[in-house]
Amino acid sequence: MSYEAIFSLGSDCRPASHFIRYFKGRPSSCFDWLVTPVASIERILADDGAQFGLRVSALNGTTALCENYGVLYHHEFERTKSGAVIFTPEALQSCREKLTYKYNKMINIARTRKTLFVRYVAGTDSPGDQQRGKPFGADDLQKMVTLLEEKLGHSSFHIAYFRAIGGAYDDSEFRGPVPERCSVHQEHHVPDQPDNYKAWDEFFSTMGLSPDRPPHL
Repeated sequence: MSYEAIFSLGSDCRPASHFIRYFKGRPSSCFDWLVTPVASIERILADDGAQFGLRVSALNGTTALCENYGVLYHHEFERTKSGAVIFTPEALQSCREKLTYKYNKMINIARTRKTLFVRYVAGTDSPGDQQRGKPFGADDLQKMVTLLEEKLGHSSFHIAYFRAIGGAYDDSEFRGPVPERCSVHQEHHVPDQPDNYKAWDEFFSTMGLSPDRPPHL
């Protein structure tokens, strides 16, 4: 179980933050700093991220919402002192270029290397997220496997689904075996408390990853 690359599939910045902490590198997934509903992954893979940053609106004035994909751009735009998100032509162009570059880099690496994809919980606080409150299980993981197989052109990858026991957006439900090339892991989530570093470190170790031999990020 030796992986040459590891990438985040969302739902938020938690996987990327732990990649940085553990591997001391800069991650390259377009999902690193977004809030990404499960359904948005399929839309982004379908057109290779061509609609990043094209139709963006201010959600509650403070968060940038991608109206094409349903993701939240929490970290892509500056804000005023009062927290209002600031849109400029330059910022929108930068958002498009950055996320398109990261998407292409992730896909190109994953097409040629054995890759571990990590998804942290199913639901998000993005408006219109149809997954929130709906159980996420083995069939949903299998759909993600199929999407990635079609996009990458091979099956040399693994999807690790990370649960957050006690988390508001963890509605996963696994009653039987998970699909081949998938695994389920978990942390105990305590609101307003630091992340469970131990659970993530054990996860990396279980997957055969070491900071001494970091994978492509």
